[in-house]
Amino acid sequence: MSDEYYIELPKTDLLKRREFSNFEEEVENIPARPGVYAIWKGEELLYVGMAGTKWTRKKIYSDDGHLRSRLKQHAAARRSDNLVYYLIQGHVGRALTESDWRDIDDEENVTLQTKVKEYMWKNLSFSYAQSPKERSTLAKRRIARDWEKRLLKGELDGKEPRYNKSKK
Repeated sequence: MSDEYYIELPKTDLLKRREFSNFEEEVENIPARPGVYAIWKGEELLYVGMAGTKWTRKKIYSDDGHLRSRLKQHAAARRSDNLVYYLIQGHVGRALTESDWRDIDDEENVTLQTKVKEYMWKNLSFSYAQSPKERSTLAKRRIARDWEKRLLKGELDGKEPRYNKSKK
């Protein structure tokens, strides 16, 4: 990677966690720009991702292609989301009792999605870092991709994510 796209990993931003329980208050403060994000359970890094692969300056005003939209997608807890899949498999699904499963089957208001949201809001936090504003659109994307690769390799204080690990 050229020096133009190598920027130090913004560890301070990525270690500043925000609780999912406060997501509704935080969402408007999340930049509509490319960058990386981390999902945490206590001190454990669960998941990292990047936003901005198809980002353009016009997308600042849309609900797609940036940090805010990507974190909103995770917070919505739809089963098609990779993070949600990992949470169901490794956390939520294991904690549900037989009675919980019956409630999910029988109740219109109780869904697996609501159980995952409850879990996220009680147990998880998130952090993020946006790509430098002064760079070109292409540079913003490439920097975010580089940061994601470095996070997957454990460059955030030696912590590798539990899920979506780097392929070494």
